[in-house]
Amino acid sequence: MDSVGGIEVAARLQAVFGGLGCWSPPCATLVLSRTGQEAMAASAGQEDDLNEDVWRMADLSIVLQT
Repeated sequence: MDSVGGIEVAARLQAVFGGLGCWSPPCATLVLSRTGQEAMAASAGQEDDLNEDVWRMADLSIVLQT
């Protein structure tokens, strides 16, 4: 994602595939940010981890299986 643009790229890809007649389920994209990954690494193991609900690289397997 590199700070900005990840969601816009995903939206454009979905628009192109939709224009080609392809179907994609709702919420079919996952955008990961380097800043988010660094924030999760910095707060890992803390008692009150505010980054617990942020998408992680490990979540990719869950998204791809559905």
